[in-house]
Amino acid sequence: MHKLFYLFICIGFFSFAQKSTGTIHFNDGTSKLGLVSLKLHNNKIYYKSNKSAKREYYDIKIIKSISFYENSEFNNYVYLKDNTGSFFYKVILLNDNVSLYSITTQSNNFTTIGNGMSVNFSQGGKSTFYYVKRKNEKFVTKIGDTHVKKRIAKKYFNDCKWLMKQMKGIKIHKEMSVIEFVNVYNKCVN
Repeated sequence: MHKLFYLFICIGFFSFAQKSTGTIHFNDGTSKLGLVSLKLHNNKIYYKSNKSAKREYYDIKIIKSISFYENSEFNNYVYLKDNTGSFFYKVILLNDNVSLYSITTQSNNFTTIGNGMSVNFSQGGKSTFYYVKRKNEKFVTKIGDTHVKKRIAKKYFNDCKWLMKQMKGIKIHKEMSVIEFVNVYNKCVN
């Protein structure tokens, strides 16, 4: 039983310690290429110039964005604010009208072993939430998960008359993915 316990502890440690080759872009315009981890530690980003280099931490307040390979694709994350705080959002679509971002959360299934100790035996499902922001806005606005929420769409995208008309009849906001909906909006207001 002890061997099984230590095996799960080691698996959890090594999966947390993974880093990806990427670039940290700072607010002052400089950048650093190396190994980066988006996992936050006391509001700091983990960085190493190479595998054998000394670990460095950078405060998230001085970071504009982070770019790195993740699951065989290149992704860019930007540091933005919503009405509850500041987070790193994955860039989905950049546009002069409305840009689209996302956050993906992972739920975990824990089993209590005793003495209040929990071990992560399996990973639960992932949930992706989408956010939009105009260039002149201070905060991002949450618009939905798989589809745009109708009450948010009516308020946020109301300057596209065609889209508003479509929402009355065929519930276009439920038939389109969030990405399709934002693309249609951006074409409408161009």
